[in-house]
Amino acid sequence: MKKIPVLIIISIMVIQCCGLRHSIDKLLTPPQAEDEPGNITSTAPEKASPTPTASHTPHSTDTLTPTPDFSPTPTTTKAIPHPATLTITDVVMIDPQSGWALALMAHGGSQLLRTEDGGETWQTVFELPENLAAAGATSFVGSFPNSRTAWLTPHGEDFVPTDTVVFITSDGGASWRTSQLLPTYGAGDQFNVFLKGLDHQQAWLLTQVTVLGTGVNHSQRLFHTVDGGQYWEETVLILNGINGMDFLNEDFGILASELEGPYEAPVPAITYLTHDGGQSWEEFNLPNPAVPSTAPFFHCRAQFPELFDSLNAGLMVTCYEDWSESVSNPFYYSSDNGGAAWLIHELPGTQTIWMFDQNSGWTYGPLADLYQSRDGGSNWEPVAFVFPGEIQSISFSDEEHGWLVANTVINGSSLYRTVDGGGTWEALAWND
Repeated sequence: MKKIPVLIIISIMVIQCCGLRHSIDKLLTPPQAEDEPGNITSTAPEKASPTPTASHTPHSTDTLTPTPDFSPTPTTTKAIPHPATLTITDVVMIDPQSGWALALMAHGGSQLLRTEDGGETWQTVFELPENLAAAGATSFVGSFPNSRTAWLTPHGEDFVPTDTVVFITSDGGASWRTSQLLPTYGAGDQFNVFLKGLDHQQAWLLTQVTVLGTGVNHSQRLFHTVDGGQYWEETVLILNGINGMDFLNEDFGILASELEGPYEAPVPAITYLTHDGGQSWEEFNLPNPAVPSTAPFFHCRAQFPELFDSLNAGLMVTCYEDWSESVSNPFYYSSDNGGAAWLIHELPGTQTIWMFDQNSGWTYGPLADLYQSRDGGSNWEPVAFVFPGEIQSISFSDEEHGWLVANTVINGSSLYRTVDGGGTWEALAWND
């Protein structure tokens, strides 16, 4: 059903800081939506307790109050059907019928899509504001705790803002709120941002501006809100480069990282754990995997951390055999005691991992090779179905219902669905 788009412009004045701030002159309110082959067996050594190497206390903590133009009252607009020329970058399904997808437009820009019929049809409920695109943003980092709530923040390879914003909906995209400007204090070469929404009220945002040169320096800020994005508490962090973040609740959080500097090889991957809502972080060296027969490891990097509950956690560690990172070996690390000790499981040459819970998950690589584990990562079974193109994203709402995106240069995104836990897959004509 086609609908006429209506855009409402919200004007925001931005403070200039030393001539380095990206001007965010207008924040555009988005459109409204109506309401079995053989196993690859891992070698899991005995649990190795990581060595705590440092305890970091934040530099400062402040509460940011909203600027006058922050309105907690949603502004309603019309929804528009999504165009066919989209490339899905991430799909997150909440239940067998409803879910979200982030997509890139062929002419530039990004959209948030929403489905209420299991992925058969999608509607655009948010578009990247033009002024943010002009500042270098090309996409969003999103977090989707349920079928009605979405948290979005802009991102892009050439987007290094001095201030950033968060967009929030709690009614399925029918209306949106815009946070005040959140200062990153950054003038650097790279900008990374990590976002975790726990529900429609509470969320965590970590921004990281990196300066490259003779050394690598990071400017990191952790923001926390408990009232739907109206007020944010800011904490300054002084940590190694962050590659991933997850929070279980208002207290327990994990960061994935790697050691930086002139350390003796093999340099281990590291994690940071907090049990006081980010007020302090304890740094842990993760145990190194067994040395491969080809060459000793040079260094290891942790990514994709997940907290399943107060005890069970998982993350991916990629170890490289040389400084240029041309040869890599991936591993899945699992913990059943809150990150105090980890089991190491070999992965089948893949680059990305997605775990449904501490027992079942999926991993895939650039050649559309998909593997499934049902035993916490100890064994990985290849999926026989051939997906054309490169697997971009996978999501399961339960153990039976799953969705997968495969992208090709010519045909764009293809969306597949399974209702039997990945045994069979059907292609959905989502972009007709």
